[in-house]
Amino acid sequence: MTTPPLIAAQYLVAGAFFGVSVLHAFVWLGQRRSITYLLFAATALTAGGNAIAESCVYQARTIEAVAPALKWYVTMSGFWAISLIWFIYGYTGLSRLG
Repeated sequence: MTTPPLIAAQYLVAGAFFGVSVLHAFVWLGQRRSITYLLFAATALTAGGNAIAESCVYQARTIEAVAPALKWYVTMSGFWAISLIWFIYGYTGLSRLG
């Protein structure tokens, strides 16, 4: 069985996100004063996990297989949203909205 192009693209995107995440984590190790590198690494890491979880949802053949894959997808989406909010907070330096 061949892999559909969308699923292959999801894995390629996940690899790109993981690569960017590792790169920014190494930059943060060199410059620990700036937390934005670490926050961006966390955001890219969760985005990569989200891409893999989404491809698992696409690959599920039965309802029993969709349910756990969808749970992982929703969990990773939540972690991504939280890490993105923290990154924006750290990058912009906003103390509160409004």
